[in-house]
Amino acid sequence: MIGAMILYMILHELVHGVAMKICGTKKVKYGFTGMYAFAGSEDLYDKKSYIFVALAPVVFWGVVLLIINLFVPLGWFWVVYLIQIANISGAAGDFFVTVKFLKMPRDILVQDYGVGMTVYSKEEIEFIIFHQFCHLKYKTHCNKFQEMVKKHIPKYKQYEEILKEIKF
Repeated sequence: MIGAMILYMILHELVHGVAMKICGTKKVKYGFTGMYAFAGSEDLYDKKSYIFVALAPVVFWGVVLLIINLFVPLGWFWVVYLIQIANISGAAGDFFVTVKFLKMPRDILVQDYGVGMTVYSKEEIEFIIFHQFCHLKYKTHCNKFQEMVKKHIPKYKQYEEILKEIKF
């Protein structure tokens, strides 16, 4: 039974990875932390795409198991049914993330590393873009650079911490 659960975890994360690829991800990173398996990427996903990625395994395996259950002998019905319950239970984190993201603004971007994620709002994204745009004029964070940022984005201090987490 433990072997079957480990196999399910691997298959579950492989489906996340395929969904990421469908959404345009170039490289998916797979791993195991000791507590759980994961699929992650450095790429950013819009809200709709990320919800697709989050729900892909439970939907895919739910349909596969439903089809299997339609064709297995009656004696195997409950075995497949219990596997389906494990499928739904194994997606608890995916459901949690989906519910949280459905409550967030439409224009968020999500970066899922597999072992953690960062969600960026429209304002944060605009700040990052403007910050980089300012670098076209000033290559360093000199005083003139800082003045330009302050002039156009009064709440710049609030967003500066974001840049420390992002690799450019």
